[in-house]
Amino acid sequence: YYHHVGERCEPLGHRRLWTSQARFRQQMGYLAQKGYRCLSLRDGGSLLEGKEPIPPRVAVLTFDDGYENFYEVAWPVLRQYGFSATVFVVTEHVGGLSQWDPGSATPLMNWDQLRELTLQGIEIGSHTVNHARLTQLSTADAKWELETSRRVLEQNLGVSVSALAYPFGDWNDSVEEL
Repeated sequence: YYHHVGERCEPLGHRRLWTSQARFRQQMGYLAQKGYRCLSLRDGGSLLEGKEPIPPRVAVLTFDDGYENFYEVAWPVLRQYGFSATVFVVTEHVGGLSQWDPGSATPLMNWDQLRELTLQGIEIGSHTVNHARLTQLSTADAKWELETSRRVLEQNLGVSVSALAYPFGDWNDSVEEL
């Protein structure tokens, strides 16, 4: 899974969340050279459910947060190799900045970009409404974050949304149940 793809601009932090464009291109080239099929989470999940045999070389690519650098940098590389992916979006901040990255706010994709990606075969999944730590919310608030994000994505993209990435990887049994 990835977050940012591109050249890290100062003073943006979270160095470990950045993959340079050259490194990303190298990684995707390696996968292509080795004969990998890169899929969305939805398509990868279908393989695991036994709807079709799992090919020998499959990778599922995901990108957290919906950063604009996915659209500008990663997507052209994926398209070049015929790869798909899943991008997890924080619905309240679409077209804005990543407010959950203190001191490192980065532009996020807008609805037009997300609709275009959807039409091009990129799966858009939920990353909640506000990038909240779900385990620190009441059950009602966590449920609202999950349900609202899904509904907003479906209304704006015109497709069903089944993929979810927990912000900060923060989950427990109660959140999983929701």
